[in-house]
Amino acid sequence: MGSYARIPHTRMAEVSLVVRDDWQNKGLGTLLLKYLIEIAKKKGFEGFTAWVLIENTKMMHIFKKLGYPIKYRIEGNLYYVVIKFQEDNS
Repeated sequence: MGSYARIPHTRMAEVSLVVRDDWQNKGLGTLLLKYLIEIAKKKGFEGFTAWVLIENTKMMHIFKKLGYPIKYRIEGNLYYVVIKFQEDNS
């Protein structure tokens, strides 16, 4: 299951994904995230943010392998992730 919600007064959205344990490692998370990105881009969003548990290396791998610019910082036991759909050319 996946969803995203607009961050007020921005063109960014917070994304959330969950794949049941016995369905992981089959490409579903990647497919779902790509689909959410496709929809969000069509609606004019510039990127996603997400909070990811540090031990959730599978989710971080999915974010990184998509090829979009990604920045993250650690806050406690979480990564705060920012994914931009296009490079900032300014």
